[in-house]
Amino acid sequence: MASKPVSTSRKGGAAMGLNITNAFAMLTIVGSLWTSAAADELKRVTANGTELAYVEVGQGDPVVFVHGGLQDYRMWKTHVAVFAKRYRVIAYSRRNHFPNAVSGDSTPDVAADIHGEDLAQLVKALGLSRVHVVAHSSGAHSALFFEANYPDLIRTLVMNEPNATGLLKTASGGAETMKDFGSRVAPAREAFRSGDLERALRLFADAVGGPGTYDRRSEEERGMMTDNALAHVADATTSRPRPISPAKWRKGSPPRHSC
Repeated sequence: MASKPVSTSRKGGAAMGLNITNAFAMLTIVGSLWTSAAADELKRVTANGTELAYVEVGQGDPVVFVHGGLQDYRMWKTHVAVFAKRYRVIAYSRRNHFPNAVSGDSTPDVAADIHGEDLAQLVKALGLSRVHVVAHSSGAHSALFFEANYPDLIRTLVMNEPNATGLLKTASGGAETMKDFGSRVAPAREAFRSGDLERALRLFADAVGGPGTYDRRSEEERGMMTDNALAHVADATTSRPRPISPAKWRKGSPPRHSC
């Protein structure tokens, strides 16, 4: 299921939101990946009780990049290089994603409430006041929680393919879309649950991107998927339900975004 990037601005940030959206659309998501030699550039910060790895480049207004599932800070290399010419760019790895500590018993990739809180605490720990956020997939879902709970910390929010199923519940055809997507990823979830990670990664990539997607991925991209597979194992095996939307939405205050 493809969707357009979504942009919202606060307190006069509309122009910046448009600029980021246009740049985001022109750049490919995966791009080139950092090699292990770039590990020396990594910084680490403790936020919300966990240690998060990040890279920071450039000067100016802060832009924070939030990756999706089976990814980490490395997916943003191309974007960081471009945006660092004008902005202070921060690309971090979410909890339970490489090179942070990872475990199949730890935080699921789709625990958007936890990841959103991590993002807020990372922003505070880095001494930032208000930030531009560019986020993809499950990272975009996390950013929605961040925006809902910490509106004063955000300038603009740009999202690509947020897997915020709570937004589909009342949308026309939403239930059918959710059912179809669920059936496509079910075999991958079962493979993650059983520990057959190589098969799970192939099934998941093809379910999301279409047949042959996994085979078209580069060796580096497949390596990044493998590095971050355990967060999806946690998705498939956890018994703890997670909220799919922030509490304020459930109380009748919908997000200020449009697709």
